[in-house]
Amino acid sequence: MWYVIMNYDDVSYDGILSPGYTDESGNPAPMVKISKRINGTYYVIEAVNSSKKRKNYIVTAYITKIKE
Repeated sequence: MWYVIMNYDDVSYDGILSPGYTDESGNPAPMVKISKRINGTYYVIEAVNSSKKRKNYIVTAYITKIKE
């Protein structure tokens, strides 16, 4: 998982908010998708919880096949 975060190919924000994590204002935190292509694509979804604390919390991780 850390390999993907440190060597990502793509980072995207799809407008999805996390209902389980909040920002400093108490609003749902934005979820960021980080992906790395490794014989398939490994995705890590993170909730950016606190920019003041400079912490990201991993919500979920999964592996999926590359669509040709």
